[in-house]
Amino acid sequence: MTRTTTILGSLFIFMLLAITALPAMAQESITGGPRGLDLAPTLGRTNLNWGVTPSAYHVSAITCNPLFSATVYSWTSVGVVSRYCTSGSCTFECPVHLPTGALISGIELDACDTNASARVWANFAKIPWTGSGSVVVIAGSDTTNPYTGGCGAFQDFTPTVETVDNWDYTYWVEVGNTALDTSTVFSAVRVAYTLQVSPAPGSATFNDVPTSHIFFRFVEALADSGITGGCAPNLFCPDTAVTRGQMAKFLAVALGLNYDY
Repeated sequence: MTRTTTILGSLFIFMLLAITALPAMAQESITGGPRGLDLAPTLGRTNLNWGVTPSAYHVSAITCNPLFSATVYSWTSVGVVSRYCTSGSCTFECPVHLPTGALISGIELDACDTNASARVWANFAKIPWTGSGSVVVIAGSDTTNPYTGGCGAFQDFTPTVETVDNWDYTYWVEVGNTALDTSTVFSAVRVAYTLQVSPAPGSATFNDVPTSHIFFRFVEALADSGITGGCAPNLFCPDTAVTRGQMAKFLAVALGLNYDY
């Protein structure tokens, strides 16, 4: 009886020690990994987006600088900062920084106009970077087109094609109030544009996956990221069995597994 109790006690202690050690062993196996393993990703461009995507550049009235006005005020109402003037020619210049290649689609003015004989206007314009030459108005918006009174967004989305060229031109937004009081104020201007995020490949990497192939975008993304090099030069072999070597490269590159050898 004593011997049996001793054996059972030893087994119980062994099992208790084993159970206690399991979490530490599991944690070490998860966080440690193989020696020499570097988990830094080696992928190229990810989340490819071929084509265009809409975007906008927002200009707050508080960032606009008065050009000619003698007196400028900022008026806060319901958490919104608006600008207006009390004397002089009330004109503001607002800085705009758009990416090269952006295709301008229009302008939107956020303003309040409660004066039927006055207006708030905004122009998106450009001039040669040297400062000499004619100012070209690309798009404009006006609270009197037509006048309805009140506050809101006044839009002008023009079909005029204009692609931003930061090398040759300087761009800005100019805003003006014709009433020298709070009957005409503006809060913000938004310039809408589209931008080609990433050009679609002009030719296919693999001869057997042309641009018209139903899975062209996905296969091209794999080739661009380096995950696959195909089964042979210029061939992806989409209908051929995958070898162990090809699968090894696919998994290693996709998971970012890099070894110093």
